[in-house]
Amino acid sequence: GKQIASITDKLDRAPAMPDADQIFQGLEQRFDALSMLLERRQGDAIEQSNALFHDLERRLDEVANRLDQRMRQDDSAGIMEAIDARFTALAKRIETRAPDPASDMAIRGLESRLEDISSRLESSAQQVAGIDPALI
Repeated sequence: GKQIASITDKLDRAPAMPDADQIFQGLEQRFDALSMLLERRQGDAIEQSNALFHDLERRLDEVANRLDQRMRQDDSAGIMEAIDARFTALAKRIETRAPDPASDMAIRGLESRLEDISSRLESSAQQVAGIDPALI
């Protein structure tokens, strides 16, 4: 009997245990707050990643466009310089040769063909320059 009375007396004097429902409710609130924070940060990180990706993509497009423009300019200039050099060399040869009626006709035919080739090259260079790089 004394032991039971002693135990009940100790239990009566001991501080009350906190309510388990309150403890679990506090834990749930903390977990909810943490999960919302993680979701917000993950959303922010995804937005930032997308923005960085789009910026990188835009810059790469700019570089590609610049390279395309440079290549077109270099190609057109190089082709036209080569054609001009050939015509100059041909004109010098024609000027230094002695007149020959048969070769004069052949030269006129050759000049006509060269002019035709030159105009075709110029028109194809203009067509290439007019093509939208996005279509290639």
